[in-house]
Amino acid sequence: MRNNNKRIAKNTFFLYLRMFITMAVSLYTVRIVLNVLSVQDYGLYGAVGGIILAFSFISSVLDNASQRFFSYELGKDNEGKLQETFSTLYIIYLLVTVIIILLAETIGLWFLQNKMTIPAGRETAAMWVYQFALASFIVTIMATPYRAMIIAQEKMSLYAYLSIFDAIAKLMIAYLLMIYHGDKLIFYAILLFGLNLVNNLVYYIYCRFKYTETRLLWTFDKTMFRSIFSYSSWTLFGALAGICNTQGVNIVLNIFFGPVANAAYSIASQIYHTVGTFANNFYVAVKPPLIKNYAAGNYDYVHKLFTFSSKSLFTLLSLLAIPLMVCAEEILQLWLGQVGDYMVVFVKLSLVYVVILTISYPITAVVQAGGNVKIYHAVVDGFSLIVLPVVYVLFKIGLDAYWGYIVSVIVFAIAHCLRILVLKRVFNEFNVRKYLIGCMIPMIVIFATTYYVMLIVTESLPDGTWFLMAGFSLTAITVFILCAFILFTQTERQMVLNMIKGWISNKKKNNKVINK
Repeated sequence: MRNNNKRIAKNTFFLYLRMFITMAVSLYTVRIVLNVLSVQDYGLYGAVGGIILAFSFISSVLDNASQRFFSYELGKDNEGKLQETFSTLYIIYLLVTVIIILLAETIGLWFLQNKMTIPAGRETAAMWVYQFALASFIVTIMATPYRAMIIAQEKMSLYAYLSIFDAIAKLMIAYLLMIYHGDKLIFYAILLFGLNLVNNLVYYIYCRFKYTETRLLWTFDKTMFRSIFSYSSWTLFGALAGICNTQGVNIVLNIFFGPVANAAYSIASQIYHTVGTFANNFYVAVKPPLIKNYAAGNYDYVHKLFTFSSKSLFTLLSLLAIPLMVCAEEILQLWLGQVGDYMVVFVKLSLVYVVILTISYPITAVVQAGGNVKIYHAVVDGFSLIVLPVVYVLFKIGLDAYWGYIVSVIVFAIAHCLRILVLKRVFNEFNVRKYLIGCMIPMIVIFATTYYVMLIVTESLPDGTWFLMAGFSLTAITVFILCAFILFTQTERQMVLNMIKGWISNKKKNNKVINK
């Protein structure tokens, strides 16, 4: 258990090092790209790329399956079975790639040409963007098993360093856009494809030399395929629901409100992903130990880690989400230099949505660890599929664009309640009453109270940079204090300290060895 805590702390450090650097560089890059491309082209890129990403529900199913089966076999310490699992999954990925290409070049292409709102004269650019987005997506799919293996092995340093390289490279791409005199949108799509290709080649080369389990056997294990298919067929609902709530809504926004709404949606998504990544880095480090300890039968530790990770995710999210909501307009003005239509309301609602979605991740991990995903996805994600049709109907009757986010927030709040009930059914050690009293009720009280109190307090502060610094800092400090002393127990606070001390102690030992 102590080694688990040290490893989680170490991996979390690498992931947060990655996040702080990439977040700062990425946010600055978005400002440059938005100004260089214009709001219209920036929104068009997001909308056209959204068609390709709509197919990602297929690959995301296999991504979840890869991490689950790799982590499970590692927990069983079965290297031979792990290589067979990798080879079977890779062959499945090849088949999925062919399917996605066929769908994208037929149904996807028809939708682009006949249903999307594309400004006059930008049809050719939209087509180039579409094809390079598809090529990038295919490269990503084929590298997914290798990334999944790195995460399952809990080797987060490469993952962190490569993400930092990706962020810096995108800043260089933004600079090249500024000096390029041709069609900047097409050039942007080409450069992003090239960067994506380089990143994924690194994952491939690293795994080929580091892990013998990733050397293909070119054998197809029918038993393993049936197990993967059974597991993945039900996670399909989850992936499809996720796409409906992101790219599906983005595409419908384009149909009813045009590229300007897509630009606002892309900006909100950028903040949504940044905040989500802030908490998800911790979850990426926690998920493999959850699955491995479940496979080993350490259910007491699984329950403790589940509760601790749920509270930690909420705290990490709230430290950024609530201050961003309170100071949304001022931050957008400082960041982008301009605040377009829908941006402020989209950002605020997207932050509520990401908090609700992310705190459900530990529930999903425990259910996936047990492999009993049928009832979970049938109930929870089957319900979440109503988002897209409801949004379409509301837009059709004339409601404003922000209702797309409102529907997602309401549906996923209800879906979280369903998750809790399903988890109890598949994991007997889970105590619903204890979770509600110890986690959910304090989370709701802390989030709502802090937001509204800080909103009132910051109204008395003068406008300008000092307002932004004071409002953001005051809100973040308030969240931290409330979570530390209301949400976490004494044992859990000690667990955090032990993880930090364990990582520092391990770091000192490594430094001594190096110095010798």
